[in-house]
Amino acid sequence: MAHNKKVKQELVKYLGRHGEKNTRQIHRYLHKRLRNCPSTTEIGTLLRNKKFYKAGYTNEVKNGKRVRVQIWGLKKD
Repeated sequence: MAHNKKVKQELVKYLGRHGEKNTRQIHRYLHKRLRNCPSTTEIGTLLRNKKFYKAGYTNEVKNGKRVRVQIWGLKKD
């Protein structure tokens, strides 16, 4: 539980400073900041919280295939 709390704090700090970001950008940031970075699936699960909202999707091409990536934002209280 303590690890998830730390990750959520980092997510709030990052999205608060930089605005809406997609899951891959968030994963890259957390990978640089934390020793034990969660996977993109775990990040998606943590972002399904009342503090965050889904802003849409972005299409990225990887190895000739289209990949849809979720964009996330921080709700303002």
